[in-house]
Formats: sequence, C-alpha cells, structure tokens
Amino acid sequence: MISCSSALRTQPPESILLQSVHLTAGVRHYPVEAAKHLRSAKEPSIMRAPLAAVVFMTCFLSTMRAHAAAAQPSPDAFSTPTPVPAHEQLWNALYSGLGVQRDAVMSWVAAADSAAGRFLAGGRLWAGGPFPDFDGEACNRAGGLMAIAPLRQLGQSPADTLSARDVVLMGFNTPDTDAVRMVQKLRAHGVLVVGFGARATHPEAATHCDAWVDVATAQNTAGAPAAAILTIAQLWAFQGEFVAACLHRGHMPTIWQSIMMPGSQERNARYLPLRLHPDEVPSPVPTGSLSAAYLDSLRHYVRLFRMHEWGNLQMAARNIHTARQRDRTPYVCPLGGHLRPNRMAATETSPNLAELSRYIQPEALEDTLRAGDVLYIQGYIDPPGELLAAAVSAGSTTVVALGGRDGMVPDRNVADHVLDAQWQLGDAVVPLPGYDVPLLPPSGFMAAAVYWGLVLAAEELAE
Repeated sequence: MISCSSALRTQPPESILLQSVHLTAGVRHYPVEAAKHLRSAKEPSIMRAPLAAVVFMTCFLSTMRAHAAAAQPSPDAFSTPTPVPAHEQLWNALYSGLGVQRDAVMSWVAAADSAAGRFLAGGRLWAGGPFPDFDGEACNRAGGLMAIAPLRQLGQSPADTLSARDVVLMGFNTPDTDAVRMVQKLRAHGVLVVGFGARATHPEAATHCDAWVDVATAQNTAGAPAAAILTIAQLWAFQGEFVAACLHRGHMPTIWQSIMMPGSQERNARYLPLRLHPDEVPSPVPTGSLSAAYLDSLRHYVRLFRMHEWGNLQMAARNIHTARQRDRTPYVCPLGGHLRPNRMAATETSPNLAELSRYIQPEALEDTLRAGDVLYIQGYIDPPGELLAAAVSAGSTTVVALGGRDGMVPDRNVADHVLDAQWQLGDAVVPLPGYDVPLLPPSGFMAAAVYWGLVLAAEELAE
C-alpha cells in the first residue's frame, strides 16, 4: 500500500486534490471541475487551507475509508459456495491422489523388495482379489511383468497349491469377507500377500495382508470409484519398484512389449518362457525412481486431458443425457485394454452405462442398437471401424476413446465424439536405461478415468 508521504512524492498536488473522498454519505465527492474551481476561489473555504492541510485530510479520510471497507463483510460472505461439478471433483481427486501416492512410495517399497527376493528365489507371482479385472490389468500387459499370472488359474482353492516362496498381489474394491478368508489361508501357507486399495474402506483386509499399498482417498468421489482408479496406478507403481528391486540384486525380469509394435511378436515369444533375462541386465536405478516417473506421467496425462478434452467430454455427456431423456439407452463396449472400468462401480446403484460384450460382432451390435441410442467404445489405438459403422447404420450416436500415434491425437472424424485418452502407441511410458522396451502402461488408468468422467458429466445433467 502506498503511504501518504509516498503519494506526495509520486503524485502532483493537483492529483491529490482531485481524489474522491466519500467515506460516508455525509462526505462530499468533488469532481475534477469543482476541485479546480475551489482551488482558485477567494471566499473562505476549507479548500483554501494550505496544501499540507488538504493533503493531511485527504490521507486521513482515505485511511478511514480503507478501515471501514475492511470491517465490512464481503458481498459473498453469506452466499452459498458454487458446487463443484461431479466430474470436476473426480478429476481433482485423481490429480491430487497421484501426488499423494508419489510421496508415499517409500511407505510400501519394502514390500516390493520382499516380493522380488522371493521371486528371485524361485517363487511365483500372482494377481487376484475381489477387484474386478485386477488380474486382467496386472497380467499380459505392455510394459508389465511376463512372469505374473492370474490367481484364478489355480481354481477355487489357490492357497492349497502355493508355497512360502510365492507372492500374491490382491486388489480390493468393495468389502469382501470371502477375500479376507482367502488372505488368511494364503498367509497360513506362508504366501506373501500384498493388498491394494483404500485402507479406510478395507480395514480388515489391510490388517490380514502382509503389506498394504494404500490409496489414501475416499472410496467414492461424487459417485465414481476414485479409489479403484487410483488402485490401478498403485498396481503399476508397485511393479516398477519390483523391477528396481530385482535390478539391485543383479537381475532383470522379462517385460512385455506392446503387441502393436513392429517385431514385438518375435521378441515376446523369445522371452516369454523366461522369468529373467539371461543377456540383458540394465544398471540399477534409485529406489522410488520408476514409480515416481510413472505417477508423474499419469498426472501429466490427467492435466492434458483436462486442458484439451474437457469440452469434448461434456458434449459427449450431453448426448448420453439426451438419449436417456428420450428413453434411449447409452451403452459401453470396453473393447480395448484389459480393464473394464464400468465394472469398477462401488455399488449397484452407482451411475453407469449398459455393458456390451467386448466380443460383440457388428451384426449383433446393429441388431441391439436403436436409433437415438449412444455407443461408447473404450478403444485402444486403432478405431474399431466395423463396430462404429454398425452403430451409425442403427442410427446411434458414437463416442470412442483412443490413444494416439507418433505424438498425434486420434482422428477426430471416426466417430461423433472422439476423446484423446492421452496414451500413445506402445502404451508403456517409463524408459529404463539399457533396456529395449519401456515399462508401465497408463492406458488402464486413463481409460477408467475417462469413462467415469463421462458417466458423471452425463449424470449431472439429469439433476
């Protein structure tokens, strides 16, 4: 704030005299012309006082006015805050949650080290639990471990076939007493069980697991499973630190390359029978660096989507809302990737879209859809042309989420609404110096985030 003395130094006397003085209704405001006239008037007047006195009064009244203004409540002090839209709440929760997860890596990294020790001693890696598609996301993924397998392959009683050298990664989405019993049985056989999810929602499961990778966020954010989406991020952060722990022991586990990359079939076939690389061992990396790079990449994608795709998301949501108003059906076909985000809903009453099989054929799709329906396809890289054509033939609105190629956004002309889900051809995003393919895919996380952002945006329009 400029003081009275500094005002004198920086303003000519005329400008000080012409300041408006209106602290209260009883104090007069002198416009420019009146002030000039008063300055030259000869009859007795306060304005004929010496200049210093006028300056003093002006500064005094200005100070009083400032104090009076500060004492008055803001016009918005008693107004109701504008509610944050649900899809905005979700996006904020994901962005901030990823930052919290990055800061908390060291709280669970010892579990990744223990898992790596058992694996290098001959143990096996498994993924499962009540979280829908947790095993599908963890296994056979570009940038992921080749040696991890779905726990359900072992049947109804997996604990009976596992040993004390084995490791199970278990995802939790909704409370499940049967899953807790499974954890107890696995641990009774000496299996290392690492749980993933929100500890606050799954306190019993967290207590019984050997280690827990906490999401540390609410199970639901505005009706969307924010914790479940962030659990996917933690799954991949853990795999990154598992690789780092193996490198510290002088070994490199085999990693999948995206099957869409040239030469990937031959490369993957060469390494698939192997758990560890006999010929390729990169130098060790600092603990926490791979997970941090991955979580930072996800935050970057979340930010980019918010900057560039928000309008497209809202327009697609409006079409879904319109379809419902007209008694039509919005569908989701989780075609690309391993994760079906619509199955991550925390409750049966959560907002959602009607699921179509990822294996549906164009003819069956055209028979299912009606004019005015909306078809949302969770794609991967290439647009599913035949399915989109069948939807158009049925008179339905088409929405598709896709990744890009060579740094380019997807073709916006392949559907009525095309959402750039930010990942690129090859999927995995964390380079490992000295290794031939990058690690850790973002597509599962981003596909779930985009889907639930769309669902919430459409739901808001109905309220």
